Amino acid sequence: IITQHEPYEIICEDTNLGLQRTDKLVFIQVFQQGRTAEVKQQFYAKLAEHLKAECGLEGGDLLVTCIENRKEDWSFGNGEAQFLTGAL
Repeated sequence: IITQHEPYEIICEDTNLGLQRTDKLVFIQVFQQGRTAEVKQQFYAKLAEHLKAECGLEGGDLLVTCIENRKEDWSFGNGEAQFLTGAL
């Protein structure tokens, strides 16, 4: 899901980490389950490296959050939990 916002619609401070933010900010939300802290750290580093190389995105403009969820946390429509019902 890609949602584009105007720079004035998002307030994203550096939280005293000394990060340089620009209006090219990218916020990525990952829905996943069961990854270790080490795997997540490797993912963050590789993602930043790839986006820098392919898109010129500076590290300070990349925010990533991982949201842990399970099969019962999803409904793809019709009020059903398709992972639980066996539809998926």
